[in-house]
Amino acid sequence: MKRKKTKRRVLLNKLEAIWKLKVKQRDKYTCQYCKVPVQGSNCHAHHIKPKSIYRRMAYDISNGITLCYKHHLQFAHLDSTTFTDWFRKTYPKVSIYIEKRAKEPTKPIKDYELEEWIKAYED
Repeated sequence: MKRKKTKRRVLLNKLEAIWKLKVKQRDKYTCQYCKVPVQGSNCHAHHIKPKSIYRRMAYDISNGITLCYKHHLQFAHLDSTTFTDWFRKTYPKVSIYIEKRAKEPTKPIKDYELEEWIKAYED
């Protein structure tokens, strides 16, 4: 028997899909490392700061970057130190913003906040 998705899971899935779309649109569907246009399964929205650790930043568009499959896997995940160094040099202002946000206290995200973020992104 298939379990019914909770309201929270539905909100999180919707917000994740919107976040990915907004990151890709902002970056004009182009890998920000190799500058090659990407589409379909080759187009990945990557969290700069991991969403599992920095939950309040998970749906912040500034905490995302579009990468091709190759650079998402080999560069961002397998060589994260090099990726972080490259990101800081390439996007210094965004990097400063993200580092500042990462130092903010973490508190649980309420369902009403998820709904507000979805509404803001859809407007």
